[in-house]
Amino acid sequence: MFSIARRNAPCFVFVDEIDAIAGRHARKDPREGQLLRLLLHSLMGTFGEGKNRVSLRQAIIFICATNRPDELDLEFVRPGRIDRRLYIGLPDAKQRIQIFGVHSSRKQLAEDVNFEELVFRTVGFSGADIRNLVNEAAILSVRKGHSKIFQRDIIDVLDKQGMGVLLTEEEQQKCEQRVSLEKRRLLAVHEAGHVVLAHLFPRFDWHAFSQLLPGARKLQYLYSILEKIWSTKVIQHLVT
Repeated sequence: MFSIARRNAPCFVFVDEIDAIAGRHARKDPREGQLLRLLLHSLMGTFGEGKNRVSLRQAIIFICATNRPDELDLEFVRPGRIDRRLYIGLPDAKQRIQIFGVHSSRKQLAEDVNFEELVFRTVGFSGADIRNLVNEAAILSVRKGHSKIFQRDIIDVLDKQGMGVLLTEEEQQKCEQRVSLEKRRLLAVHEAGHVVLAHLFPRFDWHAFSQLLPGARKLQYLYSILEKIWSTKVIQHLVT
């Protein structure tokens, strides 16, 4: 790789997931350790004899990326090999809207799709997470028999990712029949407390969702959103 770079200088060399070959664990394995030593030697000898390290005509700029900088080998990241570090964080609200637009540009969207309403439910999402969300929503819409992706499809995928499972109304009724009335009352009172909190703290918007799972287990999921993006508070009544 570096020999090709020297023949084509000036150039860039980019390696993604560099921790796979330059992590601290590499020294514990003979093969990985040999690869790491070769990489370190190449970084120090990239310019060869008689070449000016600061010459733009002979420059080879080595760029690498990792999600685990703390796992990189100390010899690899020392000055002279890796001179600068640049942190690229997760996308903010505005950037997430733009990423939604990029990954949905080739998909059929219904008129009710509004990415701005999804911003505060995707806090902490990376670009890859948003791409997966859009793809899963497309798959779900096909399963529902839709020709387009609706807002409800995206929200259902978010609920499934957050809670791990979603039941149909028929499955929910069967599960509730296995749970005593007293337990259902306790769960209903608990969820009603979320509504009370939403009333006492109007700055927050609460989206509460509850359902009973097989085996008399309960699943509760609560979103606390700093900005009011839903006009209604949703709670599923467990006591008829």
